[in-house]
Order: sequence, then C-alpha cells, then structure tokens
Amino acid sequence: MNAYDEIIGAVLREPSLYEKVRFLSPGDFVQDDHIQIWGAIRESVSEGHDPTPERIAASTFLDDQDLPRRLIHRASANVDALIRQARLISEERSRGRAITLTREALKKLEDRSNPQWRDVTKSLSDNLVSETPTGRSMTANEVQKQLLRRLDRQVSTRIPTGLRALDARLGGGLHPGTLTMLGAFGKTGKTTLCATISYNMEAANIPHLMACLERGGTEVEELKTARRLGCKGFDLGKYKDKIAALAPAKRCCHYVHDTAMTVDDLRHEILYHRRRHGIVAALIDFWQLIQGKEKGESLDAHLTRVAQRLQATSVDADIPIFMTSQLSDNGRSRDSSAALTASNLFLILHRDKDASEAWMETIVSNITDELDIGSIGSPQFILDREAGPHFRDITTL
Repeated sequence: MNAYDEIIGAVLREPSLYEKVRFLSPGDFVQDDHIQIWGAIRESVSEGHDPTPERIAASTFLDDQDLPRRLIHRASANVDALIRQARLISEERSRGRAITLTREALKKLEDRSNPQWRDVTKSLSDNLVSETPTGRSMTANEVQKQLLRRLDRQVSTRIPTGLRALDARLGGGLHPGTLTMLGAFGKTGKTTLCATISYNMEAANIPHLMACLERGGTEVEELKTARRLGCKGFDLGKYKDKIAALAPAKRCCHYVHDTAMTVDDLRHEILYHRRRHGIVAALIDFWQLIQGKEKGESLDAHLTRVAQRLQATSVDADIPIFMTSQLSDNGRSRDSSAALTASNLFLILHRDKDASEAWMETIVSNITDELDIGSIGSPQFILDREAGPHFRDITTL
C-alpha cells in the first residue's frame, strides 16, 4: 500500500486525523483518483461534514466507486507514520514546484532582451513563498466540527478511576483526549494512587498502560497483588503460595518501565498500545522523571514541552492520560507554570504525614468547575494500609 493510499484510507476511517494532514492539497497527489478523493475530502470537511466513503464516492467521478471503502480497510492507524508520510509528500511536491518555478525564472533572466529582470526575481520570490503551505488557517465549519467531536467525546465517554468521589467530580471518570496531572509531596502516595487506579481499572476490565518511571512495574504489581490478597505489601513474601494459587485472571494492564524514557518514547508506547492492545487510558508516574532535555534547553522549557507533547498525545490517541507530579517543599508543584499551562486538570493530593485521610484540591481545570474534592475538615479518601496499601473512598456516594 503506497503512502497516498495510506493517508486517504486513514482519514476516511478516522476523520479526526484530517487535522493532522490538512496541509496537503489535491495537487500534492499524483493519481487522478487520489486527486479527486482528496479534493472531495477537503470540500466535505470545509462544509462541516464527515468525509464518509458514500459522500466521497457521490461527489467524485471515480471509475471504481468502491475505492474509498477499500482504502479504509487497508489503512493502518499509525498516527505518527501518517504525519511523517504526509510531510514527506508535501515537501517533495513543494520542492518540485519550486524547481519548476526557478527554472522558468532562470529562462527569463537569461533572456538579455528582457529589461524587467528585477520583476522576474521579485515574482519568483513571491511565488516560492506562496507555494509553501502553512496549514494554519481553518474554516469556521471545520472548527465547529472539531468542537462537536470534542463535545461528543465528553458526553459519551468517561474512563472511571474506581474512586467514586473523583469520578463523580469528573462527571463519571477521566475525559478522553485530556491530560490530568496530580501533584503530591514525596511519600504522600503518588505511586499508591496510580496503583489504586490501575487495580480499579483492571477490576472493571478497562485496558490501560502503566508507565512506571519512579518504581518498576513489579513494585506497582506488588501493591495490587497485596490488595487482592488483603495483606500489606511488605508481607507479601509470606503469601507466595497463595499468589501462585490465585485463579488466573484476565489482565488489562500493560507495564512500561525505563529510567531513561523520553517523552517521545512515552508517546510511542501510548500510541503503540492504543493501536495494538486497545488501551483506553494511560497512567504515568511521574512527570519530572521523564528524560530527554535537549542541549541548551532549560528544565522549565523541557518540562513544558513534555507536558504539551503528552497533552497532544492524549488527543491523538483519544484517551485520557493521568500523570503524577512531585510537589516542592513550599507546596507548589515543581515547575508549576508548565503544569498549569499544559494540563486540562491539575489536582493536588493532600494527606498529612502519618495520617490516613486525604482530599484533592483543584488548582486549574478547563473540563470541570474548579471545586475541590473534599477538604481538610471533610476528607474524601483514606489510605488503607492493611491491603496494599491503597486509597479508597471514605463516604458512600
């Protein structure tokens, strides 16, 4: 399957991908069928309609009216590869047009009888600039369609965490296409909370990815297994026979652990597991441990880039990403400005040292009202140290 077939098939199958390759024009395609189909896709999107195979076939003069449907079945869902292919095609076609324009201009410049050579060079410069697509502009219909898709996702899909107070605050669970960040002091329970949510998701048969950047997957699995057995994690060695005798269960969690993992590594893992294993959520513990700071890049710029890249990944994969963050001693999130800028929801987990009760403070949100989940005087969660440990709801909602 060639790149042109791949791009068209992927967009027809998942129209939201069009926004990633909208800089392509019909002239970037070679075959007449491709040119017709891409032109029809652009027109359909600009009018606010999804480019369905039926709509495309009806608005083109294809010899093979079933071609759009066949391209859908043959296309993959690799978003990054799709974007790379589209950029290569656009660059190559732009290069070809630039070469043609330059050759035509050179012919005119070599004609010594032409006194308007300065006009020729200016025209060449203007034409070269105009030949470069920016992909920045969008019609109002396209933007409205994006809004409707986002609203449809928000209304129809939530991914429950299994913590009733948190899920109730989120309208049923985590929102697909969003980045939720949770800050906490050291030893407050960042990893324990991730393990709690992962356990709850498995109990609800929700496939998800758990990226363990602070502790390995075995340490998170230890918390989950101890909770299942109703014992403390550090006592798990006494129950090896019970662990071996546990009834086989369908597991819905995939672990990733690497102390040198970059944001591009994480993006690859999320998109790969989304495509290959159908995950519908990703948990990351924790933000400041993501590597890959570029030469000359400040730590704040690095972490901002990381958070923004993960937020974009949540949109591309159409899943929620839940990521923990380390709080500094003054109660602020380390590099908090970056977190507040990139995250859709930023919470702080409050739990006093040696206490079991906990609550969550909402720092910023563009997906819910900025109301806290509990308070000092009315905590909503408790750290159950007898099983795992793990967090559970205090009140019954």
